[in-house]
Amino acid sequence: MLLLDRVAENLELEGRRPKKMILCLSGGLDSRVLFHLLCRLRRQFAFELSVLHINYRLRGEDSNQDEVFVQQLCAEENVPLVIHKASIDKEASIQEQAREERLKLSRSLDFDSDWIEAHHLDDQIETFFFRLLRGTGLSGLRPLKIVSYREGRWIWRPLLSVRKEALLDYANEEALAFRQDKTNLETLYSRNWIRLELLKSIEEKYPHYTTSVSRLQDQIEEEHEWWCAEIPKIVDQISDDESWDLEGLRLLPRAFRHRVLHEMIDKRWKLRWSREKILELSRLIESKMDFNFNAPKNWVLRAAQKDGRIDLEAPPVAKNQGIPRLLV
Repeated sequence: MLLLDRVAENLELEGRRPKKMILCLSGGLDSRVLFHLLCRLRRQFAFELSVLHINYRLRGEDSNQDEVFVQQLCAEENVPLVIHKASIDKEASIQEQAREERLKLSRSLDFDSDWIEAHHLDDQIETFFFRLLRGTGLSGLRPLKIVSYREGRWIWRPLLSVRKEALLDYANEEALAFRQDKTNLETLYSRNWIRLELLKSIEEKYPHYTTSVSRLQDQIEEEHEWWCAEIPKIVDQISDDESWDLEGLRLLPRAFRHRVLHEMIDKRWKLRWSREKILELSRLIESKMDFNFNAPKNWVLRAAQKDGRIDLEAPPVAKNQGIPRLLV
């Protein structure tokens, strides 16, 4: 399938077409190709396209030239452009700050517009290994989706099933100029090392490894969707507004119990606990002993086996702010 046709097909997923779109355009290969494709598809899909360019000011004159390059592209195609000059602390994680900057801007820009990103299949695989090696649970290994909904805005990634090599082929065929970020060739950053060293070695030994990883991610996503549908039902079955069935909680398989605790503590009560804390609580529940459990943010859980319940006591400040008391 031609790249233009694939992007057109992906822009019709979820039974809807975007009406207004914002593209974060760096001027590099990925976003440059997507910009060219979207400009070709504007009339067919009748959507409005605008561009955001973030100048992180990390590469001196090269960063300024990126900005000039994007200005010229948008002027040639008559596409509205917003330029944001970021302030990045070079002593902290640069990549994490850049990500937060993009997210912050995406929340502030026109909320009638969908957000479109140039992530491709190689990005997807790179993120899988980055999270795996850094340390994450199964949920952290889930794939990005071509279409998703985040914080009241639709997010499109129409290149997600495309290898970077195909983007380079397209740029060459169309004689597209694009900017090169030399820091992408430095293995100092973890993601660069994964892309330039680790994945290159894996592909030499296992040429079709991307298919295997994608298949695994799809399976993880399917099971995650099942958990999301079933765990709230289990929570409702073993709890009400005043108490939890402690024996019912104890008899759950560990994977279920861990998910149930996470659902109640993290999702419903908006208390951010680490997985280690949830596992520690789960082991105490298994022990059939009375216990006092000092939880994060000065919350305390008091378990009395004879009562068959656990009281979750809020700290004084939380009580004064009207945060409800949970009886488990």
